[in-house]
Amino acid sequence: WYFSIKGKVQREIIMHIVYINYHYNPKLRNPEEYFINNKEISEFYKMIDQSGIDQISVIQRALFSTKIVHYGINYYFINDEFYPLLRWCDKPVKVHTTAAAIEPDIIHVYGLDLPIHFRWLRKTVGEKTVLLGQHTGEKKWLQRILWLQQFGLRVVNGFIFEKKENTKSWLKAAVILPKQAVYTIADINQYKKKAAYRLVKIYERLSK
Repeated sequence: WYFSIKGKVQREIIMHIVYINYHYNPKLRNPEEYFINNKEISEFYKMIDQSGIDQISVIQRALFSTKIVHYGINYYFINDEFYPLLRWCDKPVKVHTTAAAIEPDIIHVYGLDLPIHFRWLRKTVGEKTVLLGQHTGEKKWLQRILWLQQFGLRVVNGFIFEKKENTKSWLKAAVILPKQAVYTIADINQYKKKAAYRLVKIYERLSK
């Protein structure tokens, strides 16, 4: 069906998008502090919601554990035994089981710095869920451990980069294969409105 936002008719897209943030700021002690310090990304989620996606959830590791609904978006704050900056060997089981339990169509993971976590996530949520990884400035790994990065990211359905030039080293080193979808969205890491609408188009394409 259709609905109206600011005078424009929008199509509702029957899809559940889940965003995963593996790292967190240890200075933020409760949801109120989180939203005060993360206004831009919270507004970005609202833009995604207003574009027509019918269900959006955010899984955020944090110093506290709670579930709240903020402007119609489900936030799952998860506290676990690991440091705020998750290491490559830390397996965040609570994050992954929470993701599986809410049955997403697409999981959008921020950062490509934890490739093995994509493997663990895939094993938990199954093959039907689309995994999307967003590049946020990470570099490909050194040659001696490059195989591990390649292995981890093989299970990802698509990647988002801010600039096409940023994709070159990843493709050249076969960290990302030609068969894997790669998209570029200008200002995606600055959470701009145009980036939000472009992202929704990508979600639609990946879900087909």
